[in-house]
Amino acid sequence: MINIKRILYIHGLGGGANGRVSNILRQELGEEYIIDAPEIPILPEQADEYVKNITFNTEYDLIVASSLGAFYALSAPSHIKKILINPAIYADEYVEKYIGKGIHDFRAHRSSGDTSYTIDDTFIEQLKIIRQTRYIDDEDKIMLRCYVSTEDELLIDNYKACEQFFYDRTIHYINSPHSVDENELKNKIIPDIIADEPVYIPPWVQYGVIDKVIM
Repeated sequence: MINIKRILYIHGLGGGANGRVSNILRQELGEEYIIDAPEIPILPEQADEYVKNITFNTEYDLIVASSLGAFYALSAPSHIKKILINPAIYADEYVEKYIGKGIHDFRAHRSSGDTSYTIDDTFIEQLKIIRQTRYIDDEDKIMLRCYVSTEDELLIDNYKACEQFFYDRTIHYINSPHSVDENELKNKIIPDIIADEPVYIPPWVQYGVIDKVIM
């Protein structure tokens, strides 16, 4: 009997349901995996709550998330393994600095029919509140793999922030623009999904010393 694994893919800002990455995951992983790739609400407060609800109410083996989606993925239960691709760790700062306030076009079809969205002070403040009020502990950090690009043209030097925030052994480098390169996805990330390697457990966690940090 085949053991079917269920994966949640969380797209980035301006994305939509069943986009490029989730379709590649389906093609490469085959019938042994179910890939859920829902449309994530655009407003941060709603998006974060959506991710919390779907991951608490559905049994997922793995979460794969990109950019701002990876930021929201950190709000999911800590026992779920996560693969984060170019995660927007400091989302409020990144959105304001690198994307900017104003009207922006969606990069994918939205069920509402909307073709654009607005980034304003409220949008950025909601991201800031999420970042500053949630706790990320050692269990969260050891249950993930972080794939970051040193060539990210959108979130400049984001890999340095990831190096400071995550454990060294959970960070993997890819040669890719911000939107993950198809070859890197197929040749590095998907093989790791299939391998399902054990998570890295730091010595202080093994001996029961757990610390909690605020992003």
